[in-house]
Amino acid sequence: MIRALASFLLAISYIFLAAHFLRAGQTIFAGLLACLPLGLFFKKRQIRLVLSLGLYLGSLEWVKTYLWLKKFYQLHHMPFDKAQLILGVVIFVTLMAANLNLSISIKPLNKG
Repeated sequence: MIRALASFLLAISYIFLAAHFLRAGQTIFAGLLACLPLGLFFKKRQIRLVLSLGLYLGSLEWVKTYLWLKKFYQLHHMPFDKAQLILGVVIFVTLMAANLNLSISIKPLNKG
């Protein structure tokens, strides 16, 4: 159950990141990000570990975007509440996916 949730959150997080970069016009990078979750089909711990670390980098991109948008909204005297909520949830989901997948990838092979 936890493995399925972790895989789902990982896929969603990478799709969000792909959409973010696609909107910025980085089509090739967005396509690569969208395809990365397919690596989970190989069922290797190392792949899940690398994908988890990639999500930590992705969360840094979301924080950078959050800070940039906050300045933009303040500069133009616009309310930031909705964007803050949305980006906060995206950052939380990305970090949750990274943490769950990291914990799965570093568990010992023998469970008992």
